[in-house]
Amino acid sequence: MNLDLNNLTIKNEKTHFHNISFSFKTGHLYFCKGIHGIGKTSLINCLIGLEAPLAGDIYYDSINFYKDGRESRYMIRQNMGIIFDKPGLLSNLSIFENLKLRFSALKKRKVFHVLGKEKEMEMEEIIISELKNINLADKKDLRPHLLSHGQVRKVAISRAFLSSPKILIWDDSFEGLSQRDQIFYEKKIFELKKEKGLILCFGNSWISKNETLVDEIIDLNNWRFQG
Repeated sequence: MNLDLNNLTIKNEKTHFHNISFSFKTGHLYFCKGIHGIGKTSLINCLIGLEAPLAGDIYYDSINFYKDGRESRYMIRQNMGIIFDKPGLLSNLSIFENLKLRFSALKKRKVFHVLGKEKEMEMEEIIISELKNINLADKKDLRPHLLSHGQVRKVAISRAFLSSPKILIWDDSFEGLSQRDQIFYEKKIFELKKEKGLILCFGNSWISKNETLVDEIIDLNNWRFQG
């Protein structure tokens, strides 16, 4: 899925991106680089439907995200994997139940595609497999407050990848992850790229050891209104 920003203006107390036009191509990874406070969160909120822009348009393929109606916007959101700077797991649910919510909008389906695999799998099988991959299978019935901050963050990251999203948006990409975990999630991004997913990573300092992973680096400071 392609993403096009057309004369986009975002303005609040801390952020002023003015008249931005840019095209993000499917199957590519863009690293949107900027220091804390530059406006990454405001931009992300616009891209996922939490904060309408002051002016301009956001297109996912040919769909105008804010002007083609709530149903179209919901359909696009179903195809998004979103990783916020804070994990956002529900404290009253177990780790397994938090991951299960990723499939809540797809109740009619019994099997799902998994990144990097030819065979479709059932939801429970996908979740257990992912928890094994991040060494948390033995903690699937625990609630988030019983896990370390790093463990909770891995659950939140894995949640976004579970249903093979067409668009992945990741704030504070890779921050606080071990080298092993960074390699693991970079492999997931590589698989998503192969399946023509669009990946937008936001952050300040992430440097991939895989030189072919990042297709373009965008300096968000160049997008800020300088007037």
